[in-house]
Amino acid sequence: MPLEARFFFVGARMFFISGHYHRQRREAKGRFDCPQCNGTQAFTLLRTWNYYHIYFVPILKQQLVAEKVLCDRCSCAFPITVLSGEAKTVTAAFSAGREGDEPFIANFGNVVELTEAASEEINRRLTAGCFGPETVVRIAPDRMTPNHASVLFDFPLADGRDWIGQSRGIPIVVDRQDAEELQGFTIDFRHETFVCL
Repeated sequence: MPLEARFFFVGARMFFISGHYHRQRREAKGRFDCPQCNGTQAFTLLRTWNYYHIYFVPILKQQLVAEKVLCDRCSCAFPITVLSGEAKTVTAAFSAGREGDEPFIANFGNVVELTEAASEEINRRLTAGCFGPETVVRIAPDRMTPNHASVLFDFPLADGRDWIGQSRGIPIVVDRQDAEELQGFTIDFRHETFVCL
């Protein structure tokens, strides 16, 4: 567990300790299709938060650092995107900046779809880049070229800032601020660029 502490001297004989540390919490339960068990199982959502502390007593929960889905039957851990297979199409774009304490399931939704050409190119880049299993595709509008999209690779966190979805078996995240601009588009790969159809 990462731990940071600072010692502050106040006067000649007093001091106090403050800093940051990570703490893992069990935050939700539910049912999912476990890839290891090949069936529907119960899961526990584990989240790691960064806390500010004074004398190692947590005072302020500051930032979501990591999260994983733990199968209650086989005890295997999976990235949060294992739950995105059941994501529904987003019918209305919601703004960014939602509270991180909202139910995490409210973060799942499919904003865009991929064509076969786009999914093949993304899979090629994932393989060439040797990305790990927790990597997702972040799709954003290309601000320089109309009707084009930028495709980046990122790690997902169901903290309310992104929609987490899936298309053609590829986990996709879209920033809620970009959702309105991308909502309902299909992303294709043509002439070495990703375009919005």
